[in-house]
Amino acid sequence: MNENQFIIQPLNIVLFIVGLSGGAFLALEFSPISIGLGSVIDLAVITISVFLLSIIFNGYLSPFVFLYLGAVNSKLVFSNPVGVVGYIIPLVIASYAGGIAANYSAMDMNEEGNFFRHWKAVVLLLVVAVVVAIVWAIVMGMMPSYDELNALFSQ
Repeated sequence: MNENQFIIQPLNIVLFIVGLSGGAFLALEFSPISIGLGSVIDLAVITISVFLLSIIFNGYLSPFVFLYLGAVNSKLVFSNPVGVVGYIIPLVIASYAGGIAANYSAMDMNEEGNFFRHWKAVVLLLVVAVVVAIVWAIVMGMMPSYDELNALFSQ
Protein backbone atom coordinates (compact mmCIF):
# COMPACT_ATOMS: atom_id res chain seq x y z
CA MET A 1 0.00 0.00 0.00
CA ASN A 2 1.18 3.50 -0.76
CA GLU A 3 2.06 5.44 2.38
CA ASN A 4 1.67 8.70 0.46
CA GLN A 5 -2.12 8.26 0.61
CA PHE A 6 -1.94 8.99 4.33
CA ILE A 7 -0.25 12.30 3.50
CA ILE A 8 -2.48 13.21 0.58
CA GLN A 9 -5.83 12.74 2.36
CA PRO A 10 -5.18 15.40 5.05
CA LEU A 11 -3.93 17.68 2.28
CA ASN A 12 -7.23 17.05 0.46
CA ILE A 13 -9.16 18.15 3.55
CA VAL A 14 -7.02 21.25 4.04
CA LEU A 15 -7.33 22.34 0.42
CA PHE A 16 -11.10 21.73 0.44
CA ILE A 17 -11.41 24.03 3.46
CA VAL A 18 -9.06 26.57 1.85
CA GLY A 19 -11.26 26.47 -1.25
CA LEU A 20 -14.40 26.94 0.85
CA SER A 21 -13.00 29.84 2.85
CA GLY A 22 -11.21 31.45 -0.08
CA GLY A 23 -14.29 31.23 -2.25
CA ALA A 24 -16.48 32.62 0.52
CA PHE A 25 -14.02 35.45 1.26
CA LEU A 26 -13.67 36.38 -2.40
CA ALA A 27 -17.44 35.95 -2.94
CA LEU A 28 -16.89 33.74 -5.98
CA GLU A 29 -19.98 33.35 -8.09
CA PHE A 30 -19.59 29.66 -8.95
CA SER A 31 -22.75 27.63 -8.90
CA PRO A 32 -22.51 24.40 -6.89
CA ILE A 33 -22.03 21.39 -9.14
CA SER A 34 -25.35 19.85 -10.05
CA ILE A 35 -26.59 17.52 -12.74
CA GLY A 36 -30.17 18.49 -11.98
CA LEU A 37 -31.42 15.25 -10.43
CA GLY A 38 -31.36 16.34 -6.80
CA SER A 39 -28.71 16.69 -4.13
CA VAL A 40 -28.57 12.94 -3.36
CA ILE A 41 -27.69 11.99 -6.94
CA ASP A 42 -25.40 15.01 -7.29
CA LEU A 43 -23.28 14.06 -4.28
CA ALA A 44 -23.15 10.40 -5.35
CA VAL A 45 -22.00 11.39 -8.86
CA ILE A 46 -19.38 13.79 -7.50
CA THR A 47 -18.12 11.07 -5.13
CA ILE A 48 -17.71 8.63 -8.01
CA SER A 49 -16.05 11.39 -10.05
CA VAL A 50 -13.52 12.05 -7.27
CA PHE A 51 -12.79 8.31 -7.21
CA LEU A 52 -12.17 8.26 -10.97
CA LEU A 53 -10.08 11.45 -10.92
CA SER A 54 -7.99 10.01 -8.09
CA ILE A 55 -7.29 6.96 -10.23
CA ILE A 56 -6.43 9.12 -13.24
CA PHE A 57 -4.16 11.43 -11.23
CA ASN A 58 -2.70 8.46 -9.34
CA GLY A 59 -3.88 10.14 -6.13
CA TYR A 60 -1.19 12.81 -6.27
CA LEU A 61 -3.12 15.63 -7.91
CA SER A 62 -6.40 15.00 -6.09
CA PRO A 63 -5.78 17.91 -3.66
CA PHE A 64 -6.32 20.27 -6.59
CA VAL A 65 -9.67 18.60 -7.26
CA PHE A 66 -10.58 19.21 -3.62
CA LEU A 67 -9.47 22.86 -3.87
CA TYR A 68 -11.77 23.29 -6.86
CA LEU A 69 -14.68 21.52 -5.14
CA GLY A 70 -14.21 23.72 -2.09
CA ALA A 71 -14.24 26.88 -4.19
CA VAL A 72 -17.30 25.76 -6.12
CA ASN A 73 -19.24 24.92 -2.97
CA SER A 74 -18.22 28.08 -1.12
CA LYS A 75 -21.67 29.61 -1.72
CA LEU A 76 -23.16 26.94 0.53
CA VAL A 77 -21.01 28.00 3.51
CA PHE A 78 -23.38 30.81 4.41
CA SER A 79 -26.54 28.73 4.24
CA ASN A 80 -25.36 25.38 5.69
CA PRO A 81 -21.75 25.40 6.96
CA VAL A 82 -22.00 22.10 8.85
CA GLY A 83 -23.44 20.36 5.84
CA VAL A 84 -20.73 21.63 3.51
CA VAL A 85 -17.88 20.64 5.83
CA GLY A 86 -19.43 17.18 6.29
CA TYR A 87 -19.60 16.97 2.51
CA ILE A 88 -15.89 16.14 2.55
CA ILE A 89 -16.28 12.77 4.31
CA PRO A 90 -17.46 10.71 1.31
CA LEU A 91 -15.08 12.58 -0.98
CA VAL A 92 -12.05 11.67 1.13
CA ILE A 93 -13.10 8.02 1.25
CA ALA A 94 -13.54 8.00 -2.54
CA SER A 95 -10.20 9.72 -3.06
CA TYR A 96 -8.47 7.20 -0.83
CA ALA A 97 -10.09 4.33 -2.72
CA GLY A 98 -9.01 5.84 -6.03
CA GLY A 99 -5.47 6.35 -4.78
CA ILE A 100 -5.06 2.78 -3.62
CA ALA A 101 -6.65 1.50 -6.83
CA ALA A 102 -4.10 3.50 -8.83
CA ASN A 103 -1.32 2.19 -6.61
CA TYR A 104 -2.40 -1.44 -7.02
CA SER A 105 -2.75 -1.03 -10.79
CA ALA A 106 0.75 0.52 -10.99
CA MET A 107 2.12 -2.39 -8.97
CA ASP A 108 0.37 -4.78 -11.36
CA MET A 109 1.85 -3.05 -14.40
CA ASN A 110 5.33 -3.26 -12.87
CA GLU A 111 4.77 -6.93 -12.06
CA GLU A 112 5.16 -6.24 -8.34
CA GLY A 113 1.66 -7.37 -7.41
CA ASN A 114 -1.78 -8.20 -8.69
CA PHE A 115 -4.53 -5.59 -8.88
CA PHE A 116 -7.26 -8.19 -9.02
CA ARG A 117 -6.20 -9.59 -5.65
CA HIS A 118 -7.22 -6.26 -4.07
CA TRP A 119 -10.19 -5.18 -6.21
CA LYS A 120 -12.76 -6.19 -3.59
CA ALA A 121 -11.25 -3.77 -1.06
CA VAL A 122 -11.30 -0.95 -3.61
CA VAL A 123 -14.91 -1.63 -4.59
CA LEU A 124 -15.91 -1.90 -0.92
CA LEU A 125 -14.36 1.51 -0.20
CA LEU A 126 -16.13 3.01 -3.20
CA VAL A 127 -19.47 1.54 -2.13
CA VAL A 128 -18.94 2.86 1.42
CA ALA A 129 -18.14 6.32 -0.02
CA VAL A 130 -21.28 6.35 -2.17
CA VAL A 131 -23.48 5.15 0.72
CA VAL A 132 -22.01 7.81 3.02
CA ALA A 133 -22.59 10.40 0.28
CA ILE A 134 -26.23 9.39 -0.09
CA VAL A 135 -26.82 9.40 3.67
CA TRP A 136 -25.05 12.75 4.05
CA ALA A 137 -27.08 14.31 1.21
CA ILE A 138 -30.28 13.17 2.90
CA VAL A 139 -29.10 14.56 6.26
CA MET A 140 -28.09 17.85 4.60
CA GLY A 141 -31.57 18.13 3.15
CA MET A 142 -33.09 17.85 6.63
CA MET A 143 -30.74 20.38 8.24
CA PRO A 144 -32.10 23.89 8.61
CA SER A 145 -30.23 26.52 6.66
CA TYR A 146 -29.19 29.86 8.12
CA ASP A 147 -31.44 31.56 5.60
CA GLU A 148 -34.47 29.73 7.03
CA LEU A 149 -33.41 30.48 10.62
CA ASN A 150 -32.91 34.17 9.84
CA ALA A 151 -36.38 34.29 8.26
CA LEU A 152 -37.88 32.82 11.44
CA PHE A 153 -36.28 35.36 13.77
CA SER A 154 -36.61 38.44 11.58
CA GLN A 155 -40.42 38.49 11.69
